[in-house]
Amino acid sequence: MSPQVRGNAAARRLTVIDATCPLVAKVHQEARSFARDERTLILVGHADHEEIEYGEAPDRTVIVGNTDEARRLELPRETPAALLTQTTMSVDDTAEIVSILRERFPDLVGPGSEDICYASQNRQNAVKAIAGRSDLVLVVGSANSSNTVRRVEVAQDAGTPPRLLPHADQLTPSGWQASAPWG
Repeated sequence: MSPQVRGNAAARRLTVIDATCPLVAKVHQEARSFARDERTLILVGHADHEEIEYGEAPDRTVIVGNTDEARRLELPRETPAALLTQTTMSVDDTAEIVSILRERFPDLVGPGSEDICYASQNRQNAVKAIAGRSDLVLVVGSANSSNTVRRVEVAQDAGTPPRLLPHADQLTPSGWQASAPWG
């Protein structure tokens, strides 16, 4: 949740139970620390993902979603900057982006790929392995989940058609009822 939501809850004297993933909380802490050091935060991620939408230092954050954006980032080379990554990005996706950013900004500080969730990465690796030996990959999960969408993309990138099933009960002995956009 965003700092504004936490602040509003405190002002209203509401009890807050923080169920934030520990890795996400670590990235949030890093963001606050880098912002206190007056660094520009270069956040590698998808602009519409919750981790990005509810950023800890939105006024100091620049979002970079792909290699083209990394190459076009308008930031003076000498700007004190820090690198953070959305935890649900894949190591494969971030590696090239991080490499471009580190080449362009040699004084860039931050962990790079160490903030990637390895549970998510392991599942993406499994999809990649399965896709190479399959005619079709069925991904069960929500269409608004970054992890689910990424698994669908991994199957597509491997050249195997994916089908997204929001619920396992849509898989029946006679087939499946897939949903858009990959149905």
